[in-house]
Amino acid sequence: MVPSGAGRCAIWCRSVIPALRMTFITNLTRSRVAPKTAQLLASHWDINLTMNTYTMLGVLDQASAVEAQPPLQSLPQHNDAKALLRSASQKRA
Repeated sequence: MVPSGAGRCAIWCRSVIPALRMTFITNLTRSRVAPKTAQLLASHWDINLTMNTYTMLGVLDQASAVEAQPPLQSLPQHNDAKALLRSASQKRA
C-alpha cells in the first residue's frame, strides 16, 4: 500500500510540475527570451519539445508581436524611384 503522502506527491508531480514548466517557458517566450535560452533553462535536448509542447501562445500573443514591429517605411513614388536611380547612376559615373 502506498502511503497517502507519497500518493499525493506522485499526483502532484505528474500534474502540477508540467503545468508550472509550461507556464515558465510560455512566460519566457512572451518576454522575448531567445528560443535557445528557453530550451537551455528547460533542460530540453530538443528545441521542438520546448517550442511546440511547452510554449502556449495564443492569438493575442501573435497580435502583440505584430504590433511590436517597427512601422514600414513608405515606398518611394514612381517618379521618386526614377530620380533615385538617376542620382545613383550619376554617382557611379
